[in-house]
Amino acid sequence: MESENEHPSLLERLQIAEYAAIQELTIRTARQGRAVMCSGANLLARREAWLACEPDLHPEIPSGDDMFLLEAMKRRGMRVGVLDEEAYTAVVRPLTTWRAFWRQRMRWAGKAPHYSDRDIRRCGAWIVAANILQVLCPPVLLVKFPIEYSLIKRRSATTPWAVALLLEAVYPFYMLGALLGGLRHSKRW
Repeated sequence: MESENEHPSLLERLQIAEYAAIQELTIRTARQGRAVMCSGANLLARREAWLACEPDLHPEIPSGDDMFLLEAMKRRGMRVGVLDEEAYTAVVRPLTTWRAFWRQRMRWAGKAPHYSDRDIRRCGAWIVAANILQVLCPPVLLVKFPIEYSLIKRRSATTPWAVALLLEAVYPFYMLGALLGGLRHSKRW
């Protein structure tokens, strides 16, 4: 993820850091054969695989073809891998308004009840639990930050630690808020 602005806004910087952590988690779990994320911006699939999985893509849900394709491919025992080469990387832009950002996160969260893959559900449960724990016991941030900052730095070497720390401090609140809002509004996008 890259901003078009020479001096990205705080919102853009937070998204770049978050996306870096998500991408690194995506790559690590896929390499272990337990992929938990798939981003449409960086998705590459053979036509035959997509056609075989088409019945499981949930067209009634207004978002998530990438994740449902991942689940369907895993369920069918199809190979899911990582092509981690710059020549095959799509560049996506961060959202520029808080409203668009919030709507996107709620849309993403609204898909959660429809996931059936054990790895995805388990990872999601761990993330929710860790963030609830951080809200209830803020010193948990001292444990989470070094782990998540290492993920961010692997994919976004220019992200300053202060931006990553701010993301880490606010993430539990907006992630849990987006989850609750997304579950409430999951059919209205």
